[in-house]
Amino acid sequence: MEESKIVESFFHTIGEIEPLQRKKAESYFQAMSQEEKTKLVRRISFFLLEEETIKSLAESYIAFCDYFVNERYHFAKTGTYRYHSLEETQILYEDHDYMHNCMIGLCLASYMWQIQRDIMRFFVEACKQAEQRNGRYLEIGVGHGEYFVSAIENMEFDQYIGVDISMTSVKMTEKYADYVIGEKKDFTVLHKDFFDYNSDETFQGIVMGEVLEHVEEPLKFLKKIHELADKDAFIFLSTAINSPYPDHIYHFHNVEEIYELFRQSHLRVKKEICTTAEGISLERAAKKKYDIMVGFILEKESN
Repeated sequence: MEESKIVESFFHTIGEIEPLQRKKAESYFQAMSQEEKTKLVRRISFFLLEEETIKSLAESYIAFCDYFVNERYHFAKTGTYRYHSLEETQILYEDHDYMHNCMIGLCLASYMWQIQRDIMRFFVEACKQAEQRNGRYLEIGVGHGEYFVSAIENMEFDQYIGVDISMTSVKMTEKYADYVIGEKKDFTVLHKDFFDYNSDETFQGIVMGEVLEHVEEPLKFLKKIHELADKDAFIFLSTAINSPYPDHIYHFHNVEEIYELFRQSHLRVKKEICTTAEGISLERAAKKKYDIMVGFILEKESN
C-alpha cells in the first residue's frame, strides 16, 4: 500500500470507529515533520506485516485513548492515581490485550500527539548530538521499541541492551528492531525487572523513557542508574507529571520533586524540556493538574 494510502486509510478508519477522533488525528498528522510522517508510515507498515490490520490498529489506538480518558476521570474525582504499587499493576503487564493496545497506541501517539512528539524530537536530537557514541547502551522499559530503534539509528554504540517487565513489549521491540535494523547492529532485549538486572560492566549510554511513573521507589531506581552509568555516560530520562494511566503508580505533582530525586541520586541536569498536552501553557497545566511531560539529558556526579 502506498504511504499516503496507509495514512489516509488509518485516519479514515479511526473516524469510522470514533468520529470525534478523526479531525484531531488528522491535525496531529499535519503538525508532523516529513521525517516523522515517514517513520509513522514505517511503523504502521511493520504492524501490517505482523498480521495487524488498519482496523485493528485504529481499534488499539482508540482503546489506548479510552484508558487515558477513564483514568483522567478517576484522577479528577479523587486527586490520586488508581494504583500505587507494582503488585497492583503487575496483572496489567501480564495482560497481553491491555499491553498490546497500550503499546500500539503509545507508539502511534509518540509521533501524533504534540506532548509525546516534543519529547521524541528532544530525544532524537540529543542522540544525534551526543559526544558519547561507543561502548554499551542500556534502555530500561523499552515499551514499543521506538526509542530503542531511534537510538540504534542515531548513535554508534557497540552493543544495545533493552530490558522490560512486559513480555509483550519485549517481543514487540525485538521484532521491530529486526525489521528496521536486522543484523547491522548488536542488540538484545531481555524480559526482566530492572531491579533484578545486574551487570559487571558500566554503560556509556542509559535511556529510560516514561518509566519513573511506573516505579514504586524512583529514588532507588535512579541510584541504580548512577551505579551502572560510566562517568561520562549519555543519560536520557523522561517522565510524566499529573498524568494518570492504568499502570502509573508514582504521582509526580511538579518538576521540583523530580529535581530533588536527581539531587539525592547524584545526577545533574544538562538539558531539559517541559511540554504539555495540546500545547496549553505550563502555568495553566500546573494549576488544572493537566498532563505535563518532562525530558532530561543527565550526567553523573561523583559521590
